[in-house]
Amino acid sequence: MVIAVRIADSITSIESPWREASAGAGPFLSFEFLELLERTACTGPAAGWAPCHLLIEDDGEAVALMPAFLKNHSEGEFVFDWAWADAHTRHGFAYYPKLLVGIPFTPAQGQRVLTPPRIDRERSLAAAAHALVAIGEHLGVSSIHINFLRDDEAKAFCEAGFLERHGVQLHWHSEGAQTLADFLTRFDSKRRNQWKRELRRVQDAGIRWRRLSSEELTPERMAFVYRCYRATVDAHAYGRRYLTETFFQEIARSSLRGSLVVLWAERENDPIAMTFNVKGEGVLYGRYWGAIEHVPFLHFVLGYAAAIDTALAEGLHTMESGAGGDHKQARGFDPTITKSVHWIREPRLRAAIHDHVSRERLLMARHVDELQRGGPWRCAVEGDAPGGSIDD
Repeated sequence: MVIAVRIADSITSIESPWREASAGAGPFLSFEFLELLERTACTGPAAGWAPCHLLIEDDGEAVALMPAFLKNHSEGEFVFDWAWADAHTRHGFAYYPKLLVGIPFTPAQGQRVLTPPRIDRERSLAAAAHALVAIGEHLGVSSIHINFLRDDEAKAFCEAGFLERHGVQLHWHSEGAQTLADFLTRFDSKRRNQWKRELRRVQDAGIRWRRLSSEELTPERMAFVYRCYRATVDAHAYGRRYLTETFFQEIARSSLRGSLVVLWAERENDPIAMTFNVKGEGVLYGRYWGAIEHVPFLHFVLGYAAAIDTALAEGLHTMESGAGGDHKQARGFDPTITKSVHWIREPRLRAAIHDHVSRERLLMARHVDELQRGGPWRCAVEGDAPGGSIDD
């Protein structure tokens, strides 16, 4: 095995192999998405997300590609390592720059090693794992992080000496339901009636929702989407405007527009709120919510009920709504372990972080068990099999 690595400071410089390898890998790994982030200044050295994409060759043949960035901060990653940065500083080591393999601002699970056609997957993963530590040494980074990767990828990198870290997200699964009414039959009566009350409260406020078609994603509507996005992130101390208004305008005009699922709430034709979602490979990714006035339960209706209804109507089997929010469990979302892997250069800190993530994995497993015991499902609470009317 003779491994060579090409480091690309722009996705455009490896467009052809990237397009070939990313086919079928979902919208966030597409050339269009990563190029759009660069072109609209969401990523780049000034944003602290310097593209450092990797093309790995074995004996002159492209065998793996990875979306990578040199980072001088830890924002927009959703796998939180500020304590690790602080530990490096206290022991006299620089934590930044670090190398991140992942999708900016997007805590969605998926491939992090793209395998070109005709290349064996195990060969691709072995080459990527073999090469990545050498890349980290060459770049002089303190650490390498691969976020929200698949199980087969985590296994390959752990065998190469990376540390595995677990997190928890809540994901919705259709479980064979064809309509929202089908889905609600799985709930115990208390939670089912709560859904209906909250839906009625929004309807009684004169609010109606619908999905905008691709043709309706006009500059005026996308300006409203950005206004709502900005209002939400600005309302929280931890919020950051990672995406520019130009990004929202451009994605609505791009080849990705068919992947956008913008849910629109209005009163008498005046927009009140929106959710910005992306679909791909059978999954609906809930990304952003915002409103220009507070309406009780509107966030629930638009972000969960309407999203699930839309996912079912379009034959999608899963919804990932991002990081945080144990409250999602009451809406029918199940706890799911997410994985990241990490290489730490400094041996003493690597040993300490190894102990930390080992304990953390146990805590995450217990947290999942606790969430599962508190689920809203009818069979778990009442001892019934799913079925019946949502009017029970």
